[in-house]
Amino acid sequence: MIRGLRAVAAIGLGVGIVSLAIAYTLGGRDVDGLWDHLHRRDWACDDGKARRDGASERRLAWNGEDAIDIAVPASVRLRAGEGNEIVVRGAPDIVAHVAVHGDHLVLDCHGRGASRELEVVLPGKAFHRIGLSGSGRLTMENLSQPEMALRISGNGSVRAQGSVDRLSVAVAGSGDARLADLAVKALTVKIAGSGSVEAAPQDEADVSISGSGNLKLLSRPVHLTTHISGSGRLSQVPAGPVGK
Repeated sequence: MIRGLRAVAAIGLGVGIVSLAIAYTLGGRDVDGLWDHLHRRDWACDDGKARRDGASERRLAWNGEDAIDIAVPASVRLRAGEGNEIVVRGAPDIVAHVAVHGDHLVLDCHGRGASRELEVVLPGKAFHRIGLSGSGRLTMENLSQPEMALRISGNGSVRAQGSVDRLSVAVAGSGDARLADLAVKALTVKIAGSGSVEAAPQDEADVSISGSGNLKLLSRPVHLTTHISGSGRLSQVPAGPVGK
């Protein structure tokens, strides 16, 4: 019986090695990237990197892409038309660990220090897709563009001012988006969880709420489509008096 168990174990080990070899052959760089990312997350924020860098402000080059995913616990600001790089300010031991990987802005460390205050200024370009993960707070000013897709995952918050013709907002978790100061013609909202959105679309709104989320419309768009399941709620400003 022991021999049989040893044989099974040997076969399983062999299959595992072969599978890893195939995976590396088909996507070696992806496997390396995943391992590298996991390894970086093992670093503590007080690992001495700040003592080597010593800067409370860093400027990170941006690749020029029009999409960004933000995964840092920071106060993030975007003012359209200002700057072409990412500026990070805060405690040196945290600032030293903020990094750009492709279109992802991340904090490559963990621990109690990771929750300390950070300030991030994004390039002032027209981002067509913005993702906010975790507990970040994003403020956007002077927007003026034809479209934008905004995704909030976690308990982050977004404030926006300016104008976007076609806006898509997706909230997963307990995040919120306050968009009363953003002029929008067509709005698509998807809320999964307990998130909340406040907006004022002019022409149309397509709303989908799953869970206990809440959408507050500060306008009465010409076309309104709703799909609500669970205890979610849509509230809307009352119609004004009809002229005689």
